[in-house]
Amino acid sequence: MKVDIEKLFLDSLINNLPDYIYFKDTDSRFLMINRALSAAFGLQEPSEALGNTDHKFYDEASADQARKDELKVMRSGKPLIGKEEYRPNDDGEPHWVLTTKLPLHDTDGQMIGTFGVSRDITEAKLAQQRLVESESALRHHQDTLEETVQQRTEELSTAKDRMAQEIQERKLIEQSLRVEEERYRRLLGVNATYIYTVTIEKRKAVTTEHGSGCINVTGYSPADFQDDPNLWIIMVHPEDRDFVKSFIIEDLTQRNNQNQIEHRIVHKDGRVRWVRNTVVHHYNDTGELIRYDGLVEDITARRFADERQRENERLRAVVNLAGGVAKSYSSAMSQIDKHAAAISKRVKKDDSLQEHAESISTAVASASTLNSRLQFAAKAYDHDPQAKDFLKALDLGKAVSKAVKSARKAFLPQNIEVETVLPTDLPRVSANLNQLLGTIISMLTNASEAMPDGGTITISASSKNILRSSHRWNQIARGGQFVILRIIDTGVGMDRELQKSVFNTFFTTRTDGSFGLGLAIAQASAKSWGGWIQLRSTPTKGSVFRVFIPTVKQTDALVEPKRPAITIKGRTALVVDDNEQCRNVVVKALTDQGMTVLTASNDIEAIDIFANNMDRISLCVIDLVLGTTNLERTITQIYDLKPEAQVIVTSGFSRDFARSNLPVGAWSFLQKPFEPSGLSRLATEIVARDLS
Repeated sequence: MKVDIEKLFLDSLINNLPDYIYFKDTDSRFLMINRALSAAFGLQEPSEALGNTDHKFYDEASADQARKDELKVMRSGKPLIGKEEYRPNDDGEPHWVLTTKLPLHDTDGQMIGTFGVSRDITEAKLAQQRLVESESALRHHQDTLEETVQQRTEELSTAKDRMAQEIQERKLIEQSLRVEEERYRRLLGVNATYIYTVTIEKRKAVTTEHGSGCINVTGYSPADFQDDPNLWIIMVHPEDRDFVKSFIIEDLTQRNNQNQIEHRIVHKDGRVRWVRNTVVHHYNDTGELIRYDGLVEDITARRFADERQRENERLRAVVNLAGGVAKSYSSAMSQIDKHAAAISKRVKKDDSLQEHAESISTAVASASTLNSRLQFAAKAYDHDPQAKDFLKALDLGKAVSKAVKSARKAFLPQNIEVETVLPTDLPRVSANLNQLLGTIISMLTNASEAMPDGGTITISASSKNILRSSHRWNQIARGGQFVILRIIDTGVGMDRELQKSVFNTFFTTRTDGSFGLGLAIAQASAKSWGGWIQLRSTPTKGSVFRVFIPTVKQTDALVEPKRPAITIKGRTALVVDDNEQCRNVVVKALTDQGMTVLTASNDIEAIDIFANNMDRISLCVIDLVLGTTNLERTITQIYDLKPEAQVIVTSGFSRDFARSNLPVGAWSFLQKPFEPSGLSRLATEIVARDLS
């Protein structure tokens, strides 16, 4: 509403002032005039002047001079203020105006013409002439000198006062325009987007002009780019430089008419940033590139968020697979242990088979320990960072105590002591409880394995205000107050090369054939809270893991308000899977929640069932691989029948694979293998989303 009022005020001001107000383009054609000037031109409406120049309304000499003045204003960028212009009327009567002309820019700062304000000062000029004439008459009429001087002085004073008032009004208009221009300039100054222009001669940049927003994105000012025409390519990341050069310099047709790329730049402060660079090329008559304009947008946060999401999805797929393998492995180990026990009971103690049976049982026990770690890691990471209840306000001291209690029993035979030194006034942290416990236990386990001869693990913590995180650890973490949890061991330590790999998926220094997931999951978990983990270690002197965890200001800051419970009981689902065993697992999980389930084994059955029951089907659960069935066609037909249909795609393949093989839509994804509770939870969330 505020913008409409300002426009109303501005229109009223322009059209009710007696001054002549006009706006022209770069060719001095009228873009707009006010009613006062329209009346002076003898027009019925101001719009009749649009597209014409001064040559239509003034004599050639006056029009040529006006054009010359406007060219000077546009070239210099400086206003022409208070110029007197003689403009005789059509009837030959003398006419004067006092003119101010200023450059006209668009919202991006580009010169698009001029605008001006002219005030009729004919009366004042005539008054001055009359004053001169009166002075001449005074010399001839000394007897009436006093009377004549007084009369003429009053006339001049009146004209002067009127002119002063008009000048003051004009200053107010100019001040209003400057305020508006400054408002737009400040807006551009804080935006993470800016416009630039590069002039090319012989395929080399000779001049560059960058908008004021460039300092927010690159750290460099417009003056820096003007001083060094090559700065635009110098700031591009060395690995992207050739790519950007070829994109800009090569002919547009060789790039399939693409005019937009994403690449890295090195900010003035040394940070690597991602930008989207949109380029518009300009060629001369011979097809040679002479200039290009560009729009640069900082997309660092989006790129890092996408990268983190892909990393989480890959790790989640690995963890889900590992969890499924661990369960199958546990069942197999249980059978092996059972048969080993049976052998041990059936043979004599001095029989050699007895020793073999005991060795099998010992190996199974060791394997079970490793398998338990794998299952715990999978469980700790089985959470969706996008879920509303993913983060909670937690007491770090209680979480540490619980994790230490779980790990301490395993440390006793290894002659390892755990010392906890935590302040009692630590603020609550914002994290996921299961992931936090898993992170602490993973680092305790890692520390214990670094102390084969025993030692001490010390756990301490402190709070610290961090303006922003190091881009090396978590590029999109926000600044604020963090609790830093330190886990310090007296083990063998690590060299620099080893420290670079400890957070990589599957990396391990163990020689028992097992693989590492704990620290990779711990780092991914910390990032999902908005924190990160750092490692400092020295060979023979132990290691220090530092977990940076965001805090909450109030104990209930992350507690969601109570909402009515959403249930899927009584609703209908369609389950489509060509594998009967897998289909039955999904059916049981949903029927256990009170759903009515319809089933199909191929796309023909699925579409037929959905078409006949779509009014009551709340959810479709479809396997990604249906034999020879085209799942893309199946989902497309479902959406064609019911655009708001809710679909869950299940697969042992990754989410990225599903995205690349399925149509874009509102379908959700569930990675196999999954727990029935995970399917029920996702189904409930989708139903709740459909109801909202």
